[in-house]
Amino acid sequence: MVMIDGAPRAATHPAYLPAAFAGRSKLRFVLTFVGYYCTLWLAFRRFMLPVYGRDFLERNWVTVPEIEFSHAWSLLVCAGLAAAVHRNVPRARDYLLQIHLAFPIIPMLVLFGERGAPLRYVALFTVCFLVVVSVAHFELRLPAGIQRAERYGRRRGPSAHGHHVGRLVLGAGGFFVIGVLLSGGLSRFNLNFDRVYEFRGDNALSVSPILGYLSTNLVAIGLPLAAVVAVGRRQYAHVAGVLLLATLIFGFTSHKSHFFSPLIALAVYAAFEGREPLRRLLVATCCLVVLAVLLYEFQASWTRLGTWTVRRGMFGPAYLNYIWYDFFGVRGSSLVYWSDSSVSFGLVRNPYGASTPLVIGAAYDGKGVTNLAVATNAANTGWLGAGFAHAGVVGMLLYSLVVGFAVRSVNQIEKLYGSRVAIGATTYAFFLMFTTTDVPSSLLSHGTGAILLLAFLSRHAQSRTAPAESVTTPATTRPLHRADLAQ
Repeated sequence: MVMIDGAPRAATHPAYLPAAFAGRSKLRFVLTFVGYYCTLWLAFRRFMLPVYGRDFLERNWVTVPEIEFSHAWSLLVCAGLAAAVHRNVPRARDYLLQIHLAFPIIPMLVLFGERGAPLRYVALFTVCFLVVVSVAHFELRLPAGIQRAERYGRRRGPSAHGHHVGRLVLGAGGFFVIGVLLSGGLSRFNLNFDRVYEFRGDNALSVSPILGYLSTNLVAIGLPLAAVVAVGRRQYAHVAGVLLLATLIFGFTSHKSHFFSPLIALAVYAAFEGREPLRRLLVATCCLVVLAVLLYEFQASWTRLGTWTVRRGMFGPAYLNYIWYDFFGVRGSSLVYWSDSSVSFGLVRNPYGASTPLVIGAAYDGKGVTNLAVATNAANTGWLGAGFAHAGVVGMLLYSLVVGFAVRSVNQIEKLYGSRVAIGATTYAFFLMFTTTDVPSSLLSHGTGAILLLAFLSRHAQSRTAPAESVTTPATTRPLHRADLAQ
């Protein structure tokens, strides 16, 4: 038995297996992403174009194929990026990077291969994604002569450090529910998924900003963390309380994602067990996509599964990234320089007088940017589109540094709670930043800032916890090899 990253690993762990085995593992991983690409290509042709070929996303497509063999080039980039994010001994940050590659990078490559896209933007988001990978894996090397302490020990896990999480989250959720009830929210309570748009506007206007920030952060990180920690500690009453709280928040806000966030966290927590969990998750996703296509082929009215998965989860964010680039990069519209965000403190004039998602929605749904008063279609996007809207190439590169640092911070949570809890608790918040939320909004309202705070607190908790074994080595001496720590 040996110790790696503070956890005991068997001698059959991939880090100790022959290089040929590691090579086969990477090849399987890359081929899985290639298969995922081909599955999305099938879904685009057999579901997206027949069902949504006339909506504003496809109707306003930005270009036509500019090069020959575009699918071959897309598959080559897909394979290269998959090889870049593969690790023989993956940690939580590696899983998040792999999820980011699956959503929305691969769907964007499928669109490039099938429909064409600006080559400059394809190269730009590919480079920015590689910057995120590099920053997430950056390790600070201490100067020679400085002593460094390396700690090895079993991770404490949720059983040792999670006893206050459930109570804190449920208490904050109770505060939100009481606050909404006192403001008359019971009259706007709705659990009907088909009527959410009837209640969402009134709910948003009636809830105070403090309660709004509380609810979005609870949904993005609080509820997922409490759910997976409670499962790890086998506190099933807390799990039931978290699910009930998610249902109440959904009823008072009419955002369907609020209902599903703890369920997504529990599903990810359950899936990330055993070897190659993301590869198995991708295979399951491919099966779900194929099922959605087959249901539509069998009965043309059975489109709900495909709408929730293929369109909203995969191709919707990919389309919107390209459309944002088309508006600001191809049409030459004025960049916004965070003028629609609170981080500018109102010091920068907004050239459009409205939030950028509303501007994009109005520009591409036929209303036009001169009639923003009646604009209702908010075309939200993640950091790949929003970064360019704010400051062009500089904005995307700046955002790639922030996203990479945020992904890297999850390692601190992993060291305290373990990989499954870290990835289960943070996947939903990072998915929002990858696909539908601007970075400042993600930091302030959608859980990423709370993840950074949790990472800082986790690091502080580790510094107060005596390790199982501590070894101090001068930087000038031979570094310890993992085999030196064999037990």
